[in-house]
Amino acid sequence: MGQIIFGLLVLSSALIAYPASAQPTSYPTNACDNPAAKFDVTPSTAASPSLPETGKALVIFVEKDLTTTWTTPSTLVGVDGRWIGATHGNSNFFFSVDPGIHHVCALTKFGGMDGEEVALMHFTAEAGGIYYLEGRNTRVAGSGLSNDLVDVSLFQIDVDEGNFLSANTTLVTSQRKK
Repeated sequence: MGQIIFGLLVLSSALIAYPASAQPTSYPTNACDNPAAKFDVTPSTAASPSLPETGKALVIFVEKDLTTTWTTPSTLVGVDGRWIGATHGNSNFFFSVDPGIHHVCALTKFGGMDGEEVALMHFTAEAGGIYYLEGRNTRVAGSGLSNDLVDVSLFQIDVDEGNFLSANTTLVTSQRKK
């Protein structure tokens, strides 16, 4: 009986301590788009390009899923205020950008009561350059959905790590739902 009461106290404390403000109420429009957007993500049979388009830079986004719970996250990727694609679980996709500074948003939707987490970064692309960005999702189950530990990190990785991660994840395509 004591264990049940203790468990209920821990759970209720966690629910009270879980801040309502943990979910952002707005996202930077220079990187993110409408957070309510949804994408269909499917495996691709195409191969990633080995060279960028003329006058552009090639960006390969890799989602690394380190979750330990039953749900697989989906990550929307925005560049300069516009969603350009999405991943689901350990997957990757590629896109081209013009040379210059670009603001990137990774909005990961974990599902359930946890909602979503966002990570932001910027990088400078040069024509002919190849850039790897990693969105790393971490979710460790707690004693209930509302107190799972969730985190999203977004950073640029070097070409060796990028080649390794993209070779060991599923290449996907995504289509924004209307």
